[in-house]
Amino acid sequence: MPRISRLFAYVLAFLPFVSHCHLVCYGFFGPVDDLGWTYVQNLARAWADEVLGTTSKYVENLFFQSPERQQEIMEGYMTDGCGLVVLGSETLLPLAADFGARYPDRKFIIVAGAVGVGLPPNVGIAYVRIHQASYIAGVVSAMQSPDSVVGYIGSMYAPDSLRCINAFALGMRSVNPNSRLYVQHVGSWFDPRAERIASLRMFDRYGVNIIGYDSDSTAVVAIAKAKGKKSIAMKSDGTALHGESNLMSAIFVWNDIFTDFINKSKGDMSTWQARKDDNLFVGFERSAVSLGTLSSAVPAATRLAVKQHVERFEKSEAVFCGTFASFCPEDGGASFSPCNGSISVRAPAPGEQCLNDDEVRKMSWLMQDLVVDLGLLQVPTECPPGTRLDALAAELCVPCDAGFVSTAVDSSVCTPCAAGYFNPSPGDSRCAVCSAGTFSDQVGFTACAQCQLGYTSSGAATACDACQAGKYGAADRTCQECPAGSFVNATGATECRACPAGSYSNRGAASCIPCLAGYFQAEEGGVGQ
Repeated sequence: MPRISRLFAYVLAFLPFVSHCHLVCYGFFGPVDDLGWTYVQNLARAWADEVLGTTSKYVENLFFQSPERQQEIMEGYMTDGCGLVVLGSETLLPLAADFGARYPDRKFIIVAGAVGVGLPPNVGIAYVRIHQASYIAGVVSAMQSPDSVVGYIGSMYAPDSLRCINAFALGMRSVNPNSRLYVQHVGSWFDPRAERIASLRMFDRYGVNIIGYDSDSTAVVAIAKAKGKKSIAMKSDGTALHGESNLMSAIFVWNDIFTDFINKSKGDMSTWQARKDDNLFVGFERSAVSLGTLSSAVPAATRLAVKQHVERFEKSEAVFCGTFASFCPEDGGASFSPCNGSISVRAPAPGEQCLNDDEVRKMSWLMQDLVVDLGLLQVPTECPPGTRLDALAAELCVPCDAGFVSTAVDSSVCTPCAAGYFNPSPGDSRCAVCSAGTFSDQVGFTACAQCQLGYTSSGAATACDACQAGKYGAADRTCQECPAGSFVNATGATECRACPAGSYSNRGAASCIPCLAGYFQAEEGGVGQ
C-alpha cells in the first residue's frame, strides 16, 4: 500500500476515537483536599472519568481567584473545547450565567443549592437533599442520651446551612419534643479557626456534648474528639477520619449525578436543554446521600430508627411537612436569600401538606422554639504577637503577662522570658536583653537585678562575675583597674589599697613590687622608683 494510503487509513481509524473524546472541565469552589465540599466533588469527577472513559481537567479554589483570573480560566476552557463545564458552587452562578450567555453552543452545569433565576437555557443545575441526612442526624443526637445537649456550627447564612439546621432540629424534636438546638454561624464555608472557637465556647458556655456543623472542614469533629464530646460530620466520613467519637456523617454522593449529567451532555443541545435539570434536587432515592460509618457508640435502637428514616426518604418522603413558627436570624442580613421578618408562620401552599422544593431551596429562616440562635461569631481574624488565643476569653486575644511573650500569630500560650532576659510590660512580643551590670537568673523576669558592688556582667547574663584581683567594682557595676600605686589581691573588691612605703605598682596590680636595692619609696602609693 502506498505511504499516503496507509496514512489516510490510519486517520480514518482514529477519527471515531477523536469524535467520542469528551472533555469535562471543572471549576471547583475550594481546595480538593478540604475533606469537605470540594473533596467529595473531586472524588465524583475521578469516578465519572473511570466509569465513562471521559477526560477531565479542573481548577481548584476558583471562587477565590480574582475576577480577571476567573475569566482567564473560563476562556481557556472554551479554547480547550470543553464539552461540559461543571462549576462547583452557587457562588459561581454569575460566572456560569455569563459564559452560558456568551457561548450558547456550550454546555454548563452548576452545583448549587439555591434556585438559579434567569439562567441561559444551556446552563443546568444539580443539587442534593443533604438535609435528609441532617434530619437523621437530629434523630441520632436526640436518641443518644436523655441528657444530650446539642449544638451546631453554621457556616454562611445561606439556605444550604439554614435548611440543614431546621431539618436537624426537626429530627431532634421527633424524638424529644422539648429539645433545643444551639446554633452559631461563623460567616464562612471554610474557617477551621473560627469553627474551633465556636465549638469550644458551646462546650463551655452551654454544656453542649454533641455537635454538628455544615462547613467544608473537619475541625469540629477533631475538637469534639479532643474534648471528649460527640460529633456529627458533614461532607466527609468523620468516623473513618477521626474515630468513634463521631456518631455519623451527612455526605454528598455525587457519583451517579455526575455520570448522569455528563452522559446527557454528550447529546445535542436540544436534548441537553430538555434533560439538564434532571438532578435539580435529589436525595436518598438517587443514592445521592450517605450517612457514612455509624459509630459503635450508636445503640441498636437508634440504628433501627436510622434504617427506617432512610427507607422513608428513599420513597421521596419530604422533611418539611406541616406549618412552622419561624424567625429571621439576628445576624442574617448577609443571607443569600433575604429573610422576610413579617412572616412568623411558614406553611405549605394551599392544598399541599409539605413545603415545595422551591420553598425549601430558598429557606432563609429558622424554626422558632426549636433553634436557639447565638448569632454570628464576632472575633478578630487573628491574635497578634504579644497575645495568646483563648477561645473562652471574652476578648479572645489575651495580652501576655509581663515577663512573658508570644512571637507568632494565634499563639496558644505565652512563653516566659529566658534567664538573662526580661519583659517589663504586658502584651509584648519580644524579651529584652539584660544589660551589662545586670542579670536575671530565672525565667519570666519583669526586670533585671543589678549586680552587687564588686561584681559585673555582660549582656544576657544569668549571674554576675566577681571583679578579678587588680580590679575593683565601680558604682556603674563595671570592673575598673586599680590605679598605679594601688592594688587589690582579692576578687570582688570594691576598692583598691595604696601600696605601702618602700613599694610601688603599675596600673591593674594585684600586688605591690618592693623597691630594689639602691632605690626607695618614702610614701604610700608609690608609682615608680
